[in-house]
Amino acid sequence: MDSRLKTLLKEKGFTYKELGARTGINNKTIASYAVKHRPIDTIPIKELAKISIVLHCPISDLLEDEETRELLKKAKLK
Repeated sequence: MDSRLKTLLKEKGFTYKELGARTGINNKTIASYAVKHRPIDTIPIKELAKISIVLHCPISDLLEDEETRELLKKAKLK
């Protein structure tokens, strides 16, 4: 099963390289989160914010951990 990030990248038509260029995050780092080699839930909030801005989605949409996603939704944090 694809990660939430990988699914969003497909939906929005972005490559790892394009997202990296727009966020300043190394495309190999993005790829490691997208293919679940590194848990995206451990990414610094600053990087999550950059990705969510470029992909026009709430931060909670990027996370894999359901409990964290629900907490963010309850707090109405994007």
